[in-house]
Amino acid sequence: QAQTGAPITVLDSTTIEALNKPDLLEALRLVPGAQVVQTGARGSQTSMFIRGGAANFNKVLIDGAVASDIGGEFDFAQLSTSGVDRVEVLRQTNSVMYGSDALAGVVSVTTKRGRTRVPEVTYSADGGNLGTWTSDAGIGGVAKRFNYYSSYRRFETDNDVPNNDYSNGTYAGRFGVSFVS
Repeated sequence: QAQTGAPITVLDSTTIEALNKPDLLEALRLVPGAQVVQTGARGSQTSMFIRGGAANFNKVLIDGAVASDIGGEFDFAQLSTSGVDRVEVLRQTNSVMYGSDALAGVVSVTTKRGRTRVPEVTYSADGGNLGTWTSDAGIGGVAKRFNYYSSYRRFETDNDVPNNDYSNGTYAGRFGVSFVS
């Protein structure tokens, strides 16, 4: 936010965890000036429209790497919250920082990284109606100059229409090196 005068919304890990939703699109619905549109039940094409711009006017970054094609639309339906640390949404044109393909805005997803020498292990499971259940396991830590985080989430639902089952298994991993001079 200090680098630009554009409006930015930051969804941190506590907000994402408090929502307790398997898909990142649910968290993106909190962004002011943005519309998240899903064409059907879970797993169907999902687009994001920022400040009235077309869905293919957004640039999507995951850990700084471009995830959307130039001039192409990004399907948010398959983007799980597993391993996501924070999401930053810039809601304005900013071609100086992100290139000319960021006509309406930029969605930047940052994944989790290990932070402690003692490995941190997490596990959660829940279920609900329509045959819906979620299981999520993760491990992260720091070993000498290396940090690591790895997680796996499995989501299953029957949806409310016959023959409309949906399942999503997501593995998210991040391995990094810290250089200290």
